Amino acid sequence: MMIDYVMEGQILLKTVSDAESVEIPYRLEVRKALAFPKKSKERRKALLAIQNLSIIKRQCVVIPKYITKEGKQKFEKTNYIPCEFCLALYKKKELWKHHMHCPKRPADEKLKARKNPVSAGRMLLPSKSGSAEFNRDILNNMKKEDEVKEIIVSDIVIICFGERLYELHGHNQHHLNYISNRLRELGRLMVCVRSNDGNVSSVEEILNPHNFDLLIRSVKQIAGYSAEDGIYQIPSLPLRLGQSLEKCANILKCKAIENGLKDVIEKMDSFLALYDLDWTTRISSRAHATLNLGKFNRPQMLPLVEDVVQLHKYLDSRLLEVSKQDLSFREQYLRYCEIILAQVILFNRKRSGEAQRIRLKDFKVVEEETVMSKLLKVSHHLNGNSVKVINELR
Repeated sequence: MMIDYVMEGQILLKTVSDAESVEIPYRLEVRKALAFPKKSKERRKALLAIQNLSIIKRQCVVIPKYITKEGKQKFEKTNYIPCEFCLALYKKKELWKHHMHCPKRPADEKLKARKNPVSAGRMLLPSKSGSAEFNRDILNNMKKEDEVKEIIVSDIVIICFGERLYELHGHNQHHLNYISNRLRELGRLMVCVRSNDGNVSSVEEILNPHNFDLLIRSVKQIAGYSAEDGIYQIPSLPLRLGQSLEKCANILKCKAIENGLKDVIEKMDSFLALYDLDWTTRISSRAHATLNLGKFNRPQMLPLVEDVVQLHKYLDSRLLEVSKQDLSFREQYLRYCEIILAQVILFNRKRSGEAQRIRLKDFKVVEEETVMSKLLKVSHHLNGNSVKVINELR
């Protein structure tokens, strides 16, 4: 059920006088709406459309009219998402019901498979990021609505850091989760920093040289550092956080150089100097030691020859069995592709991602002539059914 909205203590477009006093960008739409007869459905729909659009454009704090004073303090505007068709705001858990039967939903959209209405609605909300692709692929795909995501969305430095990573890795679909994880690591760090010192609320403040000891203490806390043993529970986390913070400092320095902010440039230079002088001793050295200790105590499991032969025979028999079926059906074709992929991975003897992400154009452009020209006649015969495929997306 759609709620009744209040913006800055006044109900939007509930009377004609409210509609006539609307700001200039919507005045033409208001005149068209007032041209309809009073109390008509057309007039009501037109005014409601202007109301929904103005709520989104102004980025107002939307509060249900019937909520009490205690409820308004606990109210979170992130729980309400606009419909992509009519722009009306609904509760996030109830948006899908309206999305299926929205009166402004195009007829061809109803024939398509249902997409995520929450993700589509978030794209309409204002954001501090200027990249629509970054919002769509990274921020809107963070399913967990928690304090960490709230910090990420509200911190301009984390957003800029994420956009740099997106420019570098965003063209590869399998790197999107990596970018999201790097942003959430900074968000979790800021949650820990705020719990230790409530006066520090952003990444730019934690990069102040005066807060360097607070940063060191928070990184050790979030990575589970034990002072008695000198061991981290998550040794790779402080290493990644150090790289992320260094990049954030460089981003702030670049912005300060562009805008001529000398005080910010001096702060970032001081932080980077502290990072180069003290980070390795207080953070990185023990993290690398913990990683090396884990490698020493980790046994290397090697497969037996009998097991490898049995796996080859099983895949060959399954491939022969599935190939006799009708591959025009989706399930049989997918099973056929999975068996071939398993055989390629087993033959390649390397990471599964290398074979998993081979593109069609990579497969067509093979270096067969270059490779075969360097081989002997015996190797020609052995490699008669083999080709070399270079995967650029490893």
